[in-house]
Parts: sequence; structure tokens; C-alpha cells
Amino acid sequence: MPGTLVDTGALVAWFNRRDGEHPRVAAFFGGFRGSLLTTWPVLVETVHLLPAHAGVRFLRWVKDGGATLHELPPAAIVPIAALVEKYSDAEMDVTDASLVWLADQLRVFDIITTDAHHFRTYRTPSGRALRNLI
Repeated sequence: MPGTLVDTGALVAWFNRRDGEHPRVAAFFGGFRGSLLTTWPVLVETVHLLPAHAGVRFLRWVKDGGATLHELPPAAIVPIAALVEKYSDAEMDVTDASLVWLADQLRVFDIITTDAHHFRTYRTPSGRALRNLI
């Protein structure tokens, strides 16, 4: 398996036991066997949304190989901006757009997200839908 994309909401819920989605997400990750792929915008947003102690635990988990962080090259700015513009009615942000863009680049269309409503709407630049695993 080439890996699975992971979004901020799932990471926040997993690392914050007080999050309402924590039981569902923790149960999913308890049985998950695979590699996780994400972007720097997801890392930044996740740390921002977590309590400080959980953010530090999350960063250590990433450092220890919990997820592979993918860089966004300067050439990604134009397609990411196009996605944000295309899905402005759905309030797509750069973080979500970075994952949709990365899906297209890696040809990985499985995602772990608590934001199923939005990710059901999004399509990659090549027109592919993402499949939420939770």
C-alpha cells in the first residue's frame, strides 16, 4: 500500500482525548496498518488546534515516523490556489487543498478525515474523488 492521506481533524481527534471524535478516530487508528501521508499545512494546523502538551506529543510522533510529511514546491501554489478558488463555496482552505493536490501527485486517493462533508465534494486537479476510510 503506497500510503493513506491524513487530515487535521482526524489527527486532532486522535491526539486530544477530549475531542468529540476521539473515540471513533482512536478505534479506527487502533486497527489501522499502513503508512500515513500528510503536508506541512496539516502539521501546522494540527499543532495550532491541539492543547500545547498534545501538540508536543504529536510533533514527537511525527519525528518518530508516525507520518510522512510532504513538501509543497513553489509550483504547487498555482494549482492549490485554483482548488481554493474552485471550492470557495465549500470554504476550502490551503490545508485541505494541499491534501487534494498531494493526492493527485502521489496517485493516493484514500484519506482519513473527520471532515467527510467537504472531502466528499472535493476533486483532485485530475478529477478524482477521495475515499474517506472512517
